[in-house]
Amino acid sequence: MDFTNLQGKFFKEIRQDTYALSVCPAFFVFFGLYLFAHLAIFDNGANLFFTFGTALFFPFWLLVFTSRIHYKSERSVAILLLLILFFCLVFEFYSIENTFATKNETYVLHDELATLKSVQKWGRGEAIVFEEQGQKGRKFVLYRWDKAKGADKLYILGATYSVSGFCHPFIARTKNEQKKQKRRYFDQWKFWQGRGVSSCLTSSKEPQIIAPPVGLFAIRQLLQEKINSLLLPKSKNYMEIFLLGERGKKVEELYKRSGVLHVMAISGLHVGLLIALLCFLFKDKFLRFFGGTFLLWSYVFLAGCPVSALRSAIMAQVLLFSHSLDLPRSGFNSVCIAGSLILLANPFCAIDVGFTLSFVCVLFLSALPEKLLRGVSSLCIVSALIWIVTAPILAHYFGIVSLTGILSNIFILPVFGVVFPLTVLLCFALLFFSFLQFLSPLLEAILSSFETYVGMFAKLPSVNVCQTDFLTFVASLIFFAVLYYKMTDNKAKSAVLAAIFSLAILLLH
Repeated sequence: MDFTNLQGKFFKEIRQDTYALSVCPAFFVFFGLYLFAHLAIFDNGANLFFTFGTALFFPFWLLVFTSRIHYKSERSVAILLLLILFFCLVFEFYSIENTFATKNETYVLHDELATLKSVQKWGRGEAIVFEEQGQKGRKFVLYRWDKAKGADKLYILGATYSVSGFCHPFIARTKNEQKKQKRRYFDQWKFWQGRGVSSCLTSSKEPQIIAPPVGLFAIRQLLQEKINSLLLPKSKNYMEIFLLGERGKKVEELYKRSGVLHVMAISGLHVGLLIALLCFLFKDKFLRFFGGTFLLWSYVFLAGCPVSALRSAIMAQVLLFSHSLDLPRSGFNSVCIAGSLILLANPFCAIDVGFTLSFVCVLFLSALPEKLLRGVSSLCIVSALIWIVTAPILAHYFGIVSLTGILSNIFILPVFGVVFPLTVLLCFALLFFSFLQFLSPLLEAILSSFETYVGMFAKLPSVNVCQTDFLTFVASLIFFAVLYYKMTDNKAKSAVLAAIFSLAILLLH
C-alpha cells in the first residue's frame, strides 16, 4: 500500500484555510483532556458531568473558530476529531471518578509482595515507593525518617520485598483550604496521585528483600555497579543522572543556582542524542523503526520513566512511525499526541509541575516560527520568551523565579550541547573498554572545567521576580498567541484567541 498517496487523498480536499486540521489535529484532543483533568482535580471531582461538558465545548468552539468546517470534507475530519475527543474524555472521566471514589480507602498488608519502584529524598528522610504484585497493582509510599549512614543501600530498585503495615489515604485539601493557602500549600495527595501513588504505608516492620531485580532493573543494577567501580567521582555522578535518572544532590544544587537545572532532567536533549545515534547506525527506515523503538523504550524504562523522558520518547516514537510510513511529520502535533497519551494513562499528571513545565516549554518551542530558531540573536530572543512563559508557573509553585536564568541559558546550553555527548561517549568507553582507563583524568578535568564555567553564573547577583497578575497575563498572551498562530496562520485570529484565553486564566487565577 502506498501510504503517501493514501495520506494525499485523505487531505487533498482540505482547504488551506483549515490549517489547524491538517497541521495540529492532536492539539484539540490534548487541550480537552488537559482542561477536563485540571478542572476536575481542582474541583475535587464534585461536578464531573459539568466539567465534562466544558472540556468538550471549548475544543469544539476552538475548532470552529480556527477552521472552516462548513465544507463537507473539513466537516467530516472535524467530526472524527470530536468523536476521538469524546471517547478519550469518557475514559478519563471514569479514571478520575474511580480515583476520587477510592481516595478514602484504607487497607492492611500482611507480608504482601511488592516491587520497589523509586527512592527519593524527602525532607530529612526518604520516600520509598512500592507497587503491589498481582492484579491489584496498587502503589504506596513509605516515609523513612530514621535514615542511617549507608541505609539507602538496603533498598534496590526493581527488587521484590515483603511488606506489612497499614495503608491509609492522603488527606485531600478542600477548595476553601486551597484558596486560603493557594500559593504555598503543598498538597501531598495531588503530588502523589500525579505519580500514580494512592496511599501511605505506616509500618513498624522493615520491608524484607525476597528476590533481586529482574529484567531491565537487573541490567540497571549491573550498570550501577559498573559505574560505581570503574568511574571517578564526577564521571560517576553525571552518568547516574544521564543514564539512570538518579538525583545528584551536589551536582543539581550548582545547576539550580545557575538557573539551568532542567539540563539535569532526562528529556528531549538526551532522547534527541539517542535518535541521532540511531539514524547514524540504521540506514533502512524499517530497521531504524524497530531498532529505535527497542532502544528508545529500554532507555526510558532504565531511567525510571520520568514524565519529561516519556514525553520525549512518545514524540520520538511518533516521528519514527511517521518516517517509516512516509507520513507528514510535525513536532507540534507529536507533542500533543504525547501529552494526550500520558493524560489518558494518568490524568493527575495535569497538576504535576514537571508535566506542566515540560509541555509548556516544548509546545511553545515547537510552535515558534523556524526563523526565530536560527542564529545567536534568535537564541537570546527565544531564551527570554521561554523565561516569560514559564515564570508564572515557577513563581506559583516556588514563590519566586530568578532573572539570571535568561542569561545563563543563553551561554550554558550551547556548551552543554558539546559536553553532554562527549561525557556520555567517554563514560561508555571507560565502562566497556578497560584499556582506556587512562582517559578517566581527562574526563574529570572536562567536567571540572564545565562546573567552574557554570559556577560563574551561580555567583551572579540574584534578581528574583514574584508572581503578579500582570506577569501571568503577559505570559499567557505570548504563549497562546504563538500557539494559535501556529494553528491558524492568521494574526488577527491568533490575537483574539490569545486575548480571550489570557483573560480567562487571569480570572480563574
